[in-house]
Amino acid sequence: MVGSRGEGGEQAAREKAHVETGLPATAFCVVKGEIEFTIGDRKVVGEPGAFAHMPKGEPHGFTNRGNEDATLLIMFYPICNREDYFRGLGRLTANGRNPSLEEL
Repeated sequence: MVGSRGEGGEQAAREKAHVETGLPATAFCVVKGEIEFTIGDRKVVGEPGAFAHMPKGEPHGFTNRGNEDATLLIMFYPICNREDYFRGLGRLTANGRNPSLEEL
């Protein structure tokens, strides 16, 4: 997943804090950029090489905190049809469109 910033530096890529249903865990690895993770009540900033594990039932989210594009490797186990989520995300961001937080 690539997180970018729009004109004027506003944040264009984020995942609002939420709780996964049906997934035991989600993990993220920061490949490029600076990502702020929300894990429960905590906020943690990760740079390239940082790994964040979201335990089952823990509210979590992320946002690009840097001034440049960011890239995340996202791991789900088990996969549980997450392909549909990313297909929908692809439709929401087609042609460079920045979806609203409500749409995400």
